Amino acid sequence: MENELNELNQETAVDIHDKEYLVEQFRQNRRMEIVFIKKNGDQRTMLCTRNIDELPEEMRKPITESSEEKPARPEPDHLFRVFDIDAKMWKSFVVDNLITIKPAA
Repeated sequence: MENELNELNQETAVDIHDKEYLVEQFRQNRRMEIVFIKKNGDQRTMLCTRNIDELPEEMRKPITESSEEKPARPEPDHLFRVFDIDAKMWKSFVVDNLITIKPAA
């Protein structure tokens, strides 16, 4: 299955490590399934979103909005922030560690 997904990404000739491409994919699709390598070397599959409507009510402020407790920081170029739907929290992954990305079923 993973090989098929890698082949699909290669056949479409897109750079899945391009942040503009990732932003566009998340704009077009409410939920995405991504596979990436964590910093500790483990492979992880995550169901995630950047769509505010998909977040629990208490989490519905834009990802760049600051709070009184913790000021917003710009997203570093090598990271991409998403909301992990299963864990119900914001997470980041290293863009270059992304293996596959596809709309969630």
